Amino acid sequence: MGIKSSILVCTSAIVGLTALSTPALAQPAVASQYWGSNLSFNQCMDSTSAVMKELSFTNITRHPTAVGAIYGDYNALVTCLTAKGVIFVTVSGPDGSTAQTHVQSISQKIQNTR
Repeated sequence: MGIKSSILVCTSAIVGLTALSTPALAQPAVASQYWGSNLSFNQCMDSTSAVMKELSFTNITRHPTAVGAIYGDYNALVTCLTAKGVIFVTVSGPDGSTAQTHVQSISQKIQNTR
């Protein structure tokens, strides 16, 4: 699976999870960012878990290739596609600006954990 396919699958998954947890008529806002990284898979997963905890996210859950967490009405998923040299952050919730702020905070902290 290529990077674009992996990113599409990750985005679809978080939008689907958000849609299940929000009222039927509400459309969740989704913000995302990805970047090239030389972190190892374990470094990515460990630093993501630590960053989520530091930023007061709850229900931090490690999946096979990603870490998910919740911050109030916002769902975050950081996917460690380190075999392809990519880390992908997606946040969804009721407000796009707030979702983007969460994406930026998570991304900056992970990038600074080298």
